[in-house]
Amino acid sequence: MADEPPPHHSSRSHSCCGDDCRCRQHHLHHRHPDGSVAAMAAAVRQGRLSRQSLERHYRGMCLQLNPGINAVCHLCPASSPVPLLLPPATRVGLGVDSDKGATYTASRDSASADADGSAAVARPLEGIPFLVKDLVHVAGVPTACGDMRLATLPPPPSSASAVSLLQSLGAVPIGKTNVPALSMDFQTFNGVFGVTCNPLNHSLTPGGSSGGSAAAVAAGMVLFALGTDLEGSLRLPASFCSLCSLRPSRDRWPVLGSDVPLPSLGLLSSLHTYGVFTRTMEDLQFIMSVVLSRLPPPPPLLPASPPPRSPPRSPCPPLRVAVSGHLPGAPVDSRISLLFQALAATPMPASMACSDPAYAAAADTGRKQGKQHQHQHERGGRQQVEFVLTDAPRLDFKALDKASKEFIFAAQKQAQRHQSPGPQGSKNSGESRKSGARNAVERDRNEEEEAERQQWEAEVGAARRTQQQQQAVVDAFLSDNNLAAWILPVASVLPFPHNPQHQPLTIAVSGSDKQQAQQQPQIQQQWQQVPYPRALRSFTMPLTITGHPVVGMPLGWIDGLPCGMQVVGPMGQDIPLLRLCCQIEAHLQEAGGRFGTTFRPRCSSSTTSRPLFARSLHSCL
Repeated sequence: MADEPPPHHSSRSHSCCGDDCRCRQHHLHHRHPDGSVAAMAAAVRQGRLSRQSLERHYRGMCLQLNPGINAVCHLCPASSPVPLLLPPATRVGLGVDSDKGATYTASRDSASADADGSAAVARPLEGIPFLVKDLVHVAGVPTACGDMRLATLPPPPSSASAVSLLQSLGAVPIGKTNVPALSMDFQTFNGVFGVTCNPLNHSLTPGGSSGGSAAAVAAGMVLFALGTDLEGSLRLPASFCSLCSLRPSRDRWPVLGSDVPLPSLGLLSSLHTYGVFTRTMEDLQFIMSVVLSRLPPPPPLLPASPPPRSPPRSPCPPLRVAVSGHLPGAPVDSRISLLFQALAATPMPASMACSDPAYAAAADTGRKQGKQHQHQHERGGRQQVEFVLTDAPRLDFKALDKASKEFIFAAQKQAQRHQSPGPQGSKNSGESRKSGARNAVERDRNEEEEAERQQWEAEVGAARRTQQQQQAVVDAFLSDNNLAAWILPVASVLPFPHNPQHQPLTIAVSGSDKQQAQQQPQIQQQWQQVPYPRALRSFTMPLTITGHPVVGMPLGWIDGLPCGMQVVGPMGQDIPLLRLCCQIEAHLQEAGGRFGTTFRPRCSSSTTSRPLFARSLHSCL
């Protein structure tokens, strides 16, 4: 523990707005005003905006903004290939030779092109350009995945399932975004394309492993980008870049083995899922609602969460949303905990209400109770949201951590078995004399492999039992307390400077959050070192294993740094959870300067009073 703050938590004051992330976000969003995804797609369908002009605009934004951020590693123009070169400055301190950059070109998948700029049928994402994480295959574009060996392989002939689905909905992939080496880090840098910077502050990491996609959306290069999530690869970058994302329920939108160049990741489809980044919950709800409606229902491997016990009354009772500022055994910056306490203490205005997400699923199945509630909603019946500060459910972190490692280890071993060459035959008659000895050795090796396979299959079985047990803990927590959702932090830390050596991260600690809240800002902060992986996966990994849908969205600002939150919903109720989060976002916007006043960002009052997101319709509409 040290009494001096880390460099990026400097207590020096400054006026608006150069290094302040919130001011930077304000400038980014107002420099590139866009309409919502729904409005832009509607304009294309109605002929008020052409697909070509929209694509040219966002391709130009990528070329204009990427040099300072290094989020896009491949760009796919409509006509001639345009290489993206890595700026030498991004290679400093990473052991990458400045004169050995990898340059790639590719043409757009012909299936996504429309010769005359029109569509035969009205598609909900018509003409909307998007970027793809460079772990996921796009036809004709190299999938480097931050690895020099993979970067030299021929481009894949077909696109991944998620890319093809988005294309079938009318969206247009225009490039690929940077990832850490082999997509296995909570930051985004590699030896092929270098460091990706956080658009809110270039000295900070955007998170990982989908950091390139998050940085591109936060900078305004596109309206949305495709990413994946295993242990927080959507949620952590969303928090660090002040964006929105959804990790769907287990098996709802899985990453398939043929979608990625890494066999081990392809074998983790029960944990590894797709998702998108957007700047607003409105866009996230629109895109994910359309996507999930096109996906087949997941197999019933695990039971769905039961709905809250009490039926809706008339008028609709408040939707209870639990707020927890910590998890048992997980370290967390005390300022983050205080911000979550402030959220729980902020009443939802009466004007902010939403339809009951817990019973929206019942309406879809046609049950009588759901039909009654749907009729009430159509007549204008609404529900207020009530935040409840509560202790988190008693999840077994050690068991969850062990289960996560067992799943990953099993996938790696299975991938090795698929890649291992079979026994080689004899090349000459002289070798036949040793065939008996060779067969004995081969027999012993097969027996060892079989014993090893049985061992890790038993361990995977134990991991699945842990998965079911811990899912039941969260299910019971939501059901027994009549909760529509549960809010908790994304990470133990705030966005931090680029850390290629994976040094321990620094968090603020205090003896009592309550005492600190009463004495802020006079109280003297203390600082504590937390191991790198523990600081970044303690809050995300448990929910990866339990499989519940999780929305990552902005919460507020602490010392000028963005702080996000995870909003966890009942299993299988992804769409209702998105509706609820739209209302929470509206609540945070209305709260504006009132919310999080304990940690007011260091910038001018005119900027701090603005909502988290300020959007206006694109001028061409």
